[in-house]
Amino acid sequence: MKILIAGAPKTGTTGLFYKIKNSMPGGDRVRTLFEPSHYSPEPGDEQTGVLAKVLIDRPDLNLPSFQHFDKKIALIRDPRDRVISALLYGMGYHSPYVLEDEKVYQIVRILRQKEEDSTSISVLQIIQTHWQFSNRVATPEAIAQVHKNRIDQLDRFYSAHQDFYLVKYEDFVSGNLDGLEQYLGFPLEGAATVDSQFQRVVRTRGAGDWKNWFLEEDVQFFYPILAQFVEKYGYDTSWELPPIQKIMPQHSSQYYIRLINEMRGLILRSQVST
Repeated sequence: MKILIAGAPKTGTTGLFYKIKNSMPGGDRVRTLFEPSHYSPEPGDEQTGVLAKVLIDRPDLNLPSFQHFDKKIALIRDPRDRVISALLYGMGYHSPYVLEDEKVYQIVRILRQKEEDSTSISVLQIIQTHWQFSNRVATPEAIAQVHKNRIDQLDRFYSAHQDFYLVKYEDFVSGNLDGLEQYLGFPLEGAATVDSQFQRVVRTRGAGDWKNWFLEEDVQFFYPILAQFVEKYGYDTSWELPPIQKIMPQHSSQYYIRLINEMRGLILRSQVST
């Protein structure tokens, strides 16, 4: 059996990849492809099986090369949660200022400030700070356009690939996998433990954390961009925020520091090896 997992970054694709990998009949004989740009058949694929995981926003992705896979799975996540998850991951692991101590310290300070009092700074302000540090135009209009482009790209993908079995990230992390098991034809009893080299992608493994981060101004900013997608794909259409917001440091500043340290380590090792 050949299985394809597709999704945007921070939608649970890595976790589901390992869950299926550790559950597939044939075990270690299955050929695995982690975020390839295309599929090139090899002798034995039909006998041993293939498990591939792709990111749909990859510019050089050749999705048609996977068209003859037996099972195709698309992951989807509440876009409000993904705003937070992608922001933290992007600031930490894809930061152009990763080696600039003063900027990194300022982000840490902002995140710790948010942890102590969520109302003290909005998500939009954090995005603007990150964009300014990255030498990007950080106007609300520019930020809105980027997020609109992202959500439109996702909607086009899901609409154009209705032969994919749609799995909600929220169902995956809660263990609600009966439908996916029926689709695949085997139980998903293996662990979803992610290899150490990819542990950076793991943050909360939960849902609804956006409510701890958003302020009313964030709701006003993101509602026109995300509300239609939220409703179309069956997510809770309420944007009401709780009276008490709690952000855990391990899901915020500590996570950011871990990503920065990992990225700095990779840069140092690459410099030593050259």
